[in-house]
Amino acid sequence: MQHVTTGPVREAFILFSLSGVFFSAVCSGAVTVSVTPKVEVLKGETAKLPCIYTVSPPTPSNTVVEWYIEEGGTRKRVAFSQGGVGKSDDGTLLTGRVTIGEDFSLTISSVEPADELDFFCQVTAGPNGVGDATTMLKVFFAPEKPELKKPSSQAISVGEETSSEIGTCVTMNGHPQPRIIWFKDDLPLPEVKDRKEKTNMISSVVKEASGLSTVKSTLYMQLKKADKDSVFQCTVEYSMPGDQIKEKKSDPITLNLNCEWTDQTLT
Repeated sequence: MQHVTTGPVREAFILFSLSGVFFSAVCSGAVTVSVTPKVEVLKGETAKLPCIYTVSPPTPSNTVVEWYIEEGGTRKRVAFSQGGVGKSDDGTLLTGRVTIGEDFSLTISSVEPADELDFFCQVTAGPNGVGDATTMLKVFFAPEKPELKKPSSQAISVGEETSSEIGTCVTMNGHPQPRIIWFKDDLPLPEVKDRKEKTNMISSVVKEASGLSTVKSTLYMQLKKADKDSVFQCTVEYSMPGDQIKEKKSDPITLNLNCEWTDQTLT
């Protein structure tokens, strides 16, 4: 966490729980700011970032609550509340989608992957000083079911010195970036990137304009006689809120062997 605080008394950091929800608190002088350290939300949904503060002794209504994001190493304000009136700032990536409530919580609608940032709730309380605390917004979106395609060329031979292309697995539109795992006969294959190895995978990632990721992986193997009946499949593994790891499986494929060399090589 990052904290930018000024005040007449030494800063202290506190972590506590209210109704099972953990909050972090930063004390500066007589200003204490409490937020939820991490808020998780699915793409397209609405995120609410709580902010609670206390000032001792209480000050008049000139206390200002401001929400900031960090862009390019500098803070940029997105919304503020003063005297009971909340407003959002123009010219930010959240303009038109963000509001600050009477309870000083920040609400972001139609959340996008680009909104996955550190958010700072800063409270300025006149002579009592300034306090702030940081919330990390995490955005999730389940990728599509992976599609497994055979190579366009079906001339797969046994005993060649170079590895043959077995298939290409593609999963689209996931966030955070998903991971592809290959299976042969229901057993996972170790991920190998070295093209010199008999079994290896070549992967690529495309970041779409939406901020979602499309991942592609191509499997190469040097085939053996026993592989003529093998079944191949790929699985996409992805993260969801609450530290969940989920997966989706492709349809399986089998190798279409060339009968001419099958008769010569496998008999």
